[in-house]
Amino acid sequence: MATRYKDRITILEDAEIEELYGRPRFTHDERVHYFALTPEERAVADGHYSLASRVLFILQAGYFKAKRLFFSFEIDEVADDVKHVLQQHYPQYHDAALKSTIVKQTRHAQQRKLLELYDYHACAGAERAALGAKADQVVRISAKPIYVFQALVQYLETHRVVAPGYSFLQDVVSRALGLNSNKGTKTLTGLSPKACGRNYQRGSRNPRPPDALAFCLRYSA
Repeated sequence: MATRYKDRITILEDAEIEELYGRPRFTHDERVHYFALTPEERAVADGHYSLASRVLFILQAGYFKAKRLFFSFEIDEVADDVKHVLQQHYPQYHDAALKSTIVKQTRHAQQRKLLELYDYHACAGAERAALGAKADQVVRISAKPIYVFQALVQYLETHRVVAPGYSFLQDVVSRALGLNSNKGTKTLTGLSPKACGRNYQRGSRNPRPPDALAFCLRYSA
């Protein structure tokens, strides 16, 4: 498991963490779907002065619509997505060479605008406290880490809150289970989704590709 997670309770496997938190890698059809713009989105994108900022906004919007998360990346790391956005929305600049370095202030300002557009909230102090309270409620029903984790994911989706990092959710689950006071190891083996016998279901009744944060809900109880 990634080094930053190894000293915490094990809930998901590496591949599952990547599916939840990794930046989307779109197919052509997915690019067409997620990088399509409503009139309101297009107006916000075109409100940026530079072409690079416009493209960045569309990229962030597409990734957010796919996973309800924000990602840190440089323009040259997502060249295929940039090429598609230019061809789809700014064909007159389809071969433009965009500035590769992204200004942090621009990225964060766009993220705040996207939260407003999509009626989502950042997971700040109040939201994190609410997650802790939710975990305390759920642990009375089941002490299985994956069950508590699933409930937190569902809570985030229901309340339209951007998910905090996996390590934070690990800590919330661990605290709720009282594992921090245990004398033994903090890692519970055999409690990953697969080990618990929850089979990953690839299908979805949702007509669009499923949100990444719905990942854990595709394990049957």
